[in-house]
Amino acid sequence: MVYSYPVPMYAMAGERWQDLSGKAPFKLPRPAALPSDMVFSYLYDIFLALPLGVACQHEPKQTKQYKNGTYMQTELPYGNNSLVSFSEIDNWIFDLDNTLYPRHIDLFKQMEVKMSAYVSRLLDIPEEEATILRKGYYKQHGTTLRGLMIEHNIQPDEFLEYVHDIDHSGVKPDPQLAQAICALPGKRYIYTNGTNDHAMKVAKHLGITDLFDDIFDIVWAGLDPKPNRAPYEKLLAHTGINPKRTAMFEDLARNLKVPHDMGMKTVLVVPNRTREVFHDSWEAKGAESPHVGYVTEDIGGFLKDMLHAIGRQPQMEACATCPPQTALPNSE
Repeated sequence: MVYSYPVPMYAMAGERWQDLSGKAPFKLPRPAALPSDMVFSYLYDIFLALPLGVACQHEPKQTKQYKNGTYMQTELPYGNNSLVSFSEIDNWIFDLDNTLYPRHIDLFKQMEVKMSAYVSRLLDIPEEEATILRKGYYKQHGTTLRGLMIEHNIQPDEFLEYVHDIDHSGVKPDPQLAQAICALPGKRYIYTNGTNDHAMKVAKHLGITDLFDDIFDIVWAGLDPKPNRAPYEKLLAHTGINPKRTAMFEDLARNLKVPHDMGMKTVLVVPNRTREVFHDSWEAKGAESPHVGYVTEDIGGFLKDMLHAIGRQPQMEACATCPPQTALPNSE
């Protein structure tokens, strides 16, 4: 017997997955008589092949063909499955790390190492213990910094400067992403739990520095991180944008709940399926939650398809004619 596992490029969340790349689902044989020493390797390979949060699900009952061989789901428990609905959006908010660049670049891994070293030095504990502790703070408080401030009353400046002093050279220019962002109608923002300086360095390496109206960082937010509601409310008040005409892109599902509740369209950016094994399991949860509207593992490709759907297909020369944005970095 042969089982088929769909491999999506991107898909609507909250519904069964199907092949969105225009290619047939790949097939894996049932491991009928594998030697015991091969079982783990076999299961590991299957795990790497599966998309986030998906296990042996069938295609949805109905599908409709979209342009260029891309398929969209039709039967959803919530929301509108059409990319055309993005024609109502004229405000675009992007998380930074693992959203505007792929997770496998591992910038955050560098920061994790430095955070563990900082906690180890601060509390005079082994780095292994410090890693467990800071992950607990991250999960409970939204950021390691927030946890350290609450639990140990540290001052944030030294921590932020130390943790974000990393090598950004792994981030390479992304012309497709730049062309797509440039073609987005209305205002464009970066909203990150990191620092403004870190965001500017990442944007420079991606080649998208001049394409945003503002960058909002953890310092601007008063050190109150996503997913807390207060910084989102502050962002709306500061920009004056209408949340119902806004789309938010994030790599953590929990950070999309408040935007969804406010009326924003939400897009979850997941890592390439071959990298998912390196996730903390709690981070991988939530992709099928009602507050996640769309899921993609290729933000540039998603934006390109969305722009095509709303009649704003980016051109190769788009960024040459895109007017530079101002007010970077933000100011009160």
